[in-house]
Amino acid sequence: MLLKKSLLIIILFTTFIISGPKNNDAWGNEDRFQTIRLLSNRTSLKINEQFQIIAQYDVTNGNKTTAIGFKIFYNSQYFELLHTEYYDIELFQTPEEIEDYHDDDDDIATNTYISIGWLSPSKIWPYDKTPPFNALTLTMKVKDNSESKMTHFNAIITNFDINHEPRVNNLQIPVYNSFISDINNDGKTNMIDAIQLFQHLIKN
Repeated sequence: MLLKKSLLIIILFTTFIISGPKNNDAWGNEDRFQTIRLLSNRTSLKINEQFQIIAQYDVTNGNKTTAIGFKIFYNSQYFELLHTEYYDIELFQTPEEIEDYHDDDDDIATNTYISIGWLSPSKIWPYDKTPPFNALTLTMKVKDNSESKMTHFNAIITNFDINHEPRVNNLQIPVYNSFISDINNDGKTNMIDAIQLFQHLIKN
């Protein structure tokens, strides 16, 4: 009888460990995140091509919060900002292009950032959106002096809800110069050149 009770306790304990709550803190509270995820409508870029960088906002369980603020970093030597679109409810800082003098994102491959922020004291943000949604969209153009290289788009969160943790997903996009797109010198420009260029950019 004692053996059966012991086995039952072990089984119940094991079941709790396997199926019990995950990603909780020491008090059993669920981890909560506010996330900025950088996306693009292009997987690679060419000189003079227009493209978009999208800052998608997400939050655990679709929670309403006191809102969020963030910066998006890029290299203005290679990219020209043409237009911005953004969610405008509870906005307290409109998008502004600023030179990154202090290397806030710890990346020497970027030199400029766009800063934007929202604030909802009543904790109802986003008011009429269901996450995930596009909080900010940058329409940009590759400058004609751009080199073939892997370019970086980074985000840092500057303000967030006290009951959540900030989290970002950054983005890298290869840029190639169309004048030197015949990478393997076979007289053709095709997918083989794109693959070889991509492999070269990753290594460098």
